[in-house]
Amino acid sequence: MKILFVGHDVQYVQFYAAVESALKTRIQFSSLHFYLRPSAWLYAQKKLKLEVVKLALIKWQWFEFSKAFSEENKIDMRFYSDLVDAGLQPGLEKIYHSYINQFEKLLSNKSIDMVVLPGEYRLFEQALLAVLNKSACPPRVLYFEAGPPGYIYLDAEGVNANASFAKSGSSQLIAQLKLKPSSAEAATVAEMPFWVSKSLMTLDLCWLLIVKLIRGLFDLEEYWLAAINRLRMFNRRFVFKTQTQYDCQSGRFIIFIGQVRNDINHTHFGVNDAEIEKCLSTILSADQGLHLMWRDHPLELSDHTFNKLSKEFPYRVFRAKQISLQQAMKSAEGVVTVNSNGGLEALAAGLPVRLLGRSYFGTLSGVCRDNESFEILREKNRELGPNKLIQADAARFINDCFLPIDYRGGDFNNAHLAADLILLCNTQNSQ
Repeated sequence: MKILFVGHDVQYVQFYAAVESALKTRIQFSSLHFYLRPSAWLYAQKKLKLEVVKLALIKWQWFEFSKAFSEENKIDMRFYSDLVDAGLQPGLEKIYHSYINQFEKLLSNKSIDMVVLPGEYRLFEQALLAVLNKSACPPRVLYFEAGPPGYIYLDAEGVNANASFAKSGSSQLIAQLKLKPSSAEAATVAEMPFWVSKSLMTLDLCWLLIVKLIRGLFDLEEYWLAAINRLRMFNRRFVFKTQTQYDCQSGRFIIFIGQVRNDINHTHFGVNDAEIEKCLSTILSADQGLHLMWRDHPLELSDHTFNKLSKEFPYRVFRAKQISLQQAMKSAEGVVTVNSNGGLEALAAGLPVRLLGRSYFGTLSGVCRDNESFEILREKNRELGPNKLIQADAARFINDCFLPIDYRGGDFNNAHLAADLILLCNTQNSQ
């Protein structure tokens, strides 16, 4: 069996390395790694000695104008809706077809049985899958996504708003996996020194800057925005402390959990800022004693909508960065979100969730599709405390659909579970 591991940053490299470590105790296989960012490419090849597809990090980004592309190579632009609205679709199409050209050259002589790649919808993933699906025997595809804190999932369908378990409420793969107890040993990856982490981050920023100057980022814009937003949040921590404070122990409040604007789960399956503002405004207008705690996504400040609501409801809309989301949920009445994993966290805490857009947890108990049902469940929450039925359904869902691997926290001790799932899928495919 030959597995192609595809990713973006160093965290993907560490996770995949841990999975390989567990697989090696079970079967003989070969692997190939394919990364977008230079930091991941360098770390995988030089530090972990993995077989990595050799990319010319700048040259391969150039447009290729000469080749005519067929209709079947059209791309799904929904992830890039803001850029398409700005009239940049032709540029995105050129980048996509440039990716196609490069991937055909790099993978044309490779026989791949399975590919594990991010459950996202960027041009990078779309082009890679388009090339692999043209082969005589297309590989089995598994999408890797980070779920609620401490969990991930591997699934046969893409983004988490469209995961195969979104409607059924349970993952067929996980259910089958539990019928076969694991015999693989726990796998670990050496902790990365702080200076190495910062050096690799600096490398990525330099690369992004060069690409930005050469051809504009377009499909990589979100990475640049994420870096800028991290810097903005660092510089503005003192501003959050001076914004409206609120006694979270005795007052009544709900939490809004933001999503990255340029994210598949927001632009593709989610809603726009106007809909978010309207929903929150309606909820606050209907209950004069209710406050709103605003939780920005870690990679994006939603100042525009926050400021508009703050003016409409003075002293009732606030940021509280000094307490964690988990602490805030202990006193909150409910949560409003656009398909954030924080929504599933809220359900696990027994809180009702007003869901905007689509989500993989959309069928769970406690998920509200309108403000009226959200108000009813909040009232019950005030009277009786956290809802045990909502908690139980969320706990069952997490157990049935996710693997306990702390991808973002760097704890890959349970990576052998992902290895078992890959083996299970390979067995099914060969049958």
